Amino acid sequence: MNWNKVGALANIGLLVVTLVTLAIPHLTNGPSISPWRYVPIVLLSACVVLAWFNWRAYQAVRSHQPDKAPTDPASDKVLTLVFRLMEEECSDILRKYRELDQSYREQVKLPLSTNSWPEMVGGKWEYHHLLLWKLYGRVMRIRKAAMVVWEEMGWRDQPVIFQTADSSSTVMANLIGDLEDFLRILGSKVSLLESRQVH
Repeated sequence: MNWNKVGALANIGLLVVTLVTLAIPHLTNGPSISPWRYVPIVLLSACVVLAWFNWRAYQAVRSHQPDKAPTDPASDKVLTLVFRLMEEECSDILRKYRELDQSYREQVKLPLSTNSWPEMVGGKWEYHHLLLWKLYGRVMRIRKAAMVVWEEMGWRDQPVIFQTADSSSTVMANLIGDLEDFLRILGSKVSLLESRQVH
């Protein structure tokens, strides 16, 4: 439902009722005494309050448009640094997953499943188990950080990694592909912000 349209229609309706109310004493040839004296004031006040709420709603919608980057140069620089850090982290995670896939393909088919490594106590740990476990934590952290940034910026082009990283059935090939896609998106965001700083 478009609440801005609803608010606009409500404003029009209140104004019409106000005008009719103001005209009633003259149409009935009656004195302009209570309760008609106060009804127009109440209705006009309601129009003003409703218009103010509509304006705030309109401002909120505008501030959350897709791909709306901050216009403050200082904010651009901070956000660029954040994306640079996420870009480096994603690149390193991707490199290590590729190495695991090449060296331990049969053992790392489900890299995000907690069943892909032993129990913390009493389990027999090997190198690929430890690396899978560490990478799992890093993927969850970078995913959470990116989701916060996307939400704050109001971006709707959410990377696929936001969904696949939350599934234990994600296979290695899909995870690598989604990380590659995420890395490209991070790079495009960095380029966008840097171009804004130049201008």
